[in-house]
Amino acid sequence: MKGNGTAISALHTKLGPCPDTGVHKSDGSLYIGNYETNKWLHESVKPYHKEIMLARKKARGKRSSNQTQLKNQRRKLNKIQMEIKAARTKLDEITSKDHDNDNTNAGDFFGGRGSMKRLSVVKMNILEKLHYFQM
Repeated sequence: MKGNGTAISALHTKLGPCPDTGVHKSDGSLYIGNYETNKWLHESVKPYHKEIMLARKKARGKRSSNQTQLKNQRRKLNKIQMEIKAARTKLDEITSKDHDNDNTNAGDFFGGRGSMKRLSVVKMNILEKLHYFQM
């Protein structure tokens, strides 16, 4: 009967201190936690090295893969949020252009084809990213 993801079962445990001699705790479970070097290399522990290492690997496996997946998902989320932020900044720059410039084309000043085309491309990029983010 296995525990709830805490690497504890009827056969193995990581809880509590290392046994003074041997590998079994007072309740009969095999201790798979950290051993001091002199205890790990003791003759009474050596026959259990493979079993302890295998139990540690199984206990560590699920937790680390879930943590890795969570870390990757957070990284993707941060990347998407940064892209959205950059696109919004770009949109703000385009929409709030300073039109008091002498070199301004009158057609762009009143929302000519060029500025509308740039604006629509930026809006589409933002909408695509928002749609992807919401999925």
